[in-house]
Amino acid sequence: MGTDRIASFYASLQGNRTMNAQTYLTINANIESIQSRMANLAASFASVSPRTAADEAFIDLLAGQAAALQQAAQALKTIVYVPPPADPEVPAE
Repeated sequence: MGTDRIASFYASLQGNRTMNAQTYLTINANIESIQSRMANLAASFASVSPRTAADEAFIDLLAGQAAALQQAAQALKTIVYVPPPADPEVPAE
């Protein structure tokens, strides 16, 4: 996600009452950092030195982690909120 998209995303969360806004913003900042580092690797492979077998193994590891992250993100949509039981010591409002 580019910096402009993050700023737009942040602006959209300003009016959102989600408690998790800061978490989403932090995750997006981390993803942007990863994208930047991957672009650096691509530039290095293109003009500094060719990929090695170790690079290929690390790339496969990254791809696997990215797939797992995508599945975990989609799984968040399936979680059903279950409110905690009411405390019998606290009067209902």
